[in-house]
Amino acid sequence: MADIELKAVIFDMDGTLFDSEHVNAEVFDKWLWQQKIKPIIQEKIHAALLPGITWDETFITVNKIAGRKFNPNIEREKISDQAIQYILDVGVQMKPGAAAAVKKLSERYQLGICTSSVRRVAERILRHHGMFDSFQAITAVDDITYPK
Repeated sequence: MADIELKAVIFDMDGTLFDSEHVNAEVFDKWLWQQKIKPIIQEKIHAALLPGITWDETFITVNKIAGRKFNPNIEREKISDQAIQYILDVGVQMKPGAAAAVKKLSERYQLGICTSSVRRVAERILRHHGMFDSFQAITAVDDITYPK
């Protein structure tokens, strides 16, 4: 087997470096209430949503179940604004060992982030923890056509 020279390390962000998965869930729940969607309908929406789906897929589901016509682009921006405010107000915890791993690996390799978060939210979390400059590349959900 040929020797492979490792040149870069790519991290997932949510649930790997940061305990941030709950942020979108809490912000989305708040958004549902702000839209005056009844609790029974909210339960049906939550039951239909799968982990890792995009915001566009989320709003297609919401529109179908709630009988609404939300514009995914507009609502995604509203939720992103609320997520950023949540990060500023409450913060997002870093996973144990994440800071040390990033610091050690950045001494030898180029680092990247690949995340299903919206770029604005991902950058805000990284800046909040003083880690933004540790990464040479960030690929967010809004950078790709076919997310996971």
